[in-house]
Amino acid sequence: SRSWLDEAAGKLGPLLRQIIGALQAHEKWRVRLALAELCGCVLLSCPSTLADCVDTVVDCLVGGLLWDQPGCEHVREASALALQTAAARRTGEDRTPLLPLRAACEGNLRKFAIH
Repeated sequence: SRSWLDEAAGKLGPLLRQIIGALQAHEKWRVRLALAELCGCVLLSCPSTLADCVDTVVDCLVGGLLWDQPGCEHVREASALALQTAAARRTGEDRTPLLPLRAACEGNLRKFAIH
């Protein structure tokens, strides 16, 4: 039911942000690859249900694009694929971009422009 979905998302969102925060700076590329795949899954499968996590997920994927350590090519590929696929997806009759992804990207661009 919709109420169950909303309640589950309310509990899952904070846990997901905590997991991403804890693993985002992990030194092992396989951990970062799994994290990029998780973030891609959330971004592609749950952008509305977990809309409050989209900015965290996009931050993690952008960080995966910028990571420069051994094994980073795998992380970069997974991150790029998730972001490209999400950007290419359209919703509704008017084919407007996914709004949560757009808002997260705009926020990330503002952060990068300031720093």
